[in-house]
Amino acid sequence: MQFSRNDRHDTDRRELKLIRVGHCLWALYKKECGKSGNVEQEQLLYEALQTVWRLKVELRKDLKAERAAKSEIMRERFRERLHAAA
Repeated sequence: MQFSRNDRHDTDRRELKLIRVGHCLWALYKKECGKSGNVEQEQLLYEALQTVWRLKVELRKDLKAERAAKSEIMRERFRERLHAAA
């Protein structure tokens, strides 16, 4: 998956890393699935994919909370400046 310049700059670096790891694992999973016949290896890859997905979901929740906190700080500063100017 190619990211445009704006996507790379708007997306947190930690999330990009998880996306890249997930893509690599998915490619390995698709390549190995059915070919090797090694069910244990396929299960390990699938579990790794689930772990990356869970981490990405948790990270997105944390990022959402961080952005909300930053937004609230900016709102307070804006309100203070409005009251100071008035």
